[in-house]
Amino acid sequence: MSQYSNWIHSLDYSRYFFEKAGTRRIRHHELTGYLVELTIDPIEKRNLGSSFEQRAISHFSWGKGPVSILMWSQMHGNEPTATLALLDLFNFIHLEKKSEFLTWLSSKITLHVIPMLNPDGAERFQRRNSLGIDLNRDALQFTSPESRFLKFVKDEVNPVWGFNLHDQNPRYSVGSTPNVSVISLLAPAFDSERSDNPVRIRAKKLAGLLRQEVESRVGAHVGRYDDAFGARCFGDNMQKWGVSTVLIESGGWYQSPDKPLIRELNFRMFLTALNAIASDEVDQASTEPYETIPFNGPLMAELKLEKVNLGDRRTPDPMLERRAHNPVTVDLAINYPPMMDWVTGTERLVGVVADIGDLSPLKAMATMDFSAYLIEPMKGNFMPMPVTTDVIRRSVLEGYDTFFYPSATDPKRLRSQLAIGVSLFREDFFSEHHTTSLLPGERASFRILNPETREVLSIWINGFEVYNRDSGWKKGEPWVMPNRVKALEVEL
Repeated sequence: MSQYSNWIHSLDYSRYFFEKAGTRRIRHHELTGYLVELTIDPIEKRNLGSSFEQRAISHFSWGKGPVSILMWSQMHGNEPTATLALLDLFNFIHLEKKSEFLTWLSSKITLHVIPMLNPDGAERFQRRNSLGIDLNRDALQFTSPESRFLKFVKDEVNPVWGFNLHDQNPRYSVGSTPNVSVISLLAPAFDSERSDNPVRIRAKKLAGLLRQEVESRVGAHVGRYDDAFGARCFGDNMQKWGVSTVLIESGGWYQSPDKPLIRELNFRMFLTALNAIASDEVDQASTEPYETIPFNGPLMAELKLEKVNLGDRRTPDPMLERRAHNPVTVDLAINYPPMMDWVTGTERLVGVVADIGDLSPLKAMATMDFSAYLIEPMKGNFMPMPVTTDVIRRSVLEGYDTFFYPSATDPKRLRSQLAIGVSLFREDFFSEHHTTSLLPGERASFRILNPETREVLSIWINGFEVYNRDSGWKKGEPWVMPNRVKALEVEL
């Protein structure tokens, strides 16, 4: 263990958190501005590449040591967690540049960083680049300029170590456990037999050290990514080219799309890795901590409501006859995909029904027992007048969560008049969204009733509680909805 290991482990992360970059929807021009601020001496700006749409791809270096390390992030444009953590790392280097630790570290390693390999994809917040190519499947043909640039930097700096930085589906479980996979690690295979050689063994040892760092902070929330050999993948080919490569996949945390905790874990893993490499701690480590990481298991739900007594299910088709029925007992799985708010241009989570029925085998990040209550789906209506929070609250208590406003109405102004999280649609969307049936793909909006008295105990709109009999109304902002809510991803 290095003399600096304890100091690194006890660092106050809040000192280095680069708060100007607070959300995951980071654009290329924003990143460029932040890097101008952060990458002053002693961080050096090296050669520049260009994306297909001629956005600059930056390569930075720090340190003068003999061991070369290459980190690349956001080769998938909608996977930015590590990019934000790299800004924190640059901030750390900037603030601590005269520290004894960095003076020592810079004599041992030379760090090379490509913070955003796919700026065109990041601009659209999509996985692939503007050609529609997955850069992580382009390590053989190098069809894309972004892929060619990564290979050029690799050949130029001849790294001993590589860090392939991604985000994975936020709902993977750790093996068969009920724990969500917050971080997944992998020492990629370099052949289809998943053989070992000194290059891959080094990567396994380092990944094991990173597992221990993460689990010391969040417990058993580390999974292992699928280790099948990907002949076209960069991580696998880096390993094949002799670069000891570790894949870090940032997973999920309950209702946390910007992943501040996971961003911090990335920052801490980066420092742990650099320290371990510089101090030769990796050579002394065992592969056992890596080999015993459970592989990622099935996808989880974010929230599971168990033993829901579901009554008054309204058919989504107004042309079909609605038949009364006795309540049915089911489980409901709710996921929270992000949706762009039309008014603010920012992301908001929307609770959507992912599955219904007997969900006893399904694991969830959070579970609630609803056996003592009756649940009824909410429905929609044209906007009542006058438009006030009190008028809307009365309608919500009566079972309405969705309100349709005239097309000529300014939704920004309408939203400012209300202080409750209801759904607002233009009136021409009425036929598609006038009712919520709690079917898969529908918004999770419902009233919770006392089954004997039908007293309203709680009201949930879009997966969030807006009213509770005991605590009253919760302040919130309306969702101004597009006409594609049902297309949100809800797969399990």
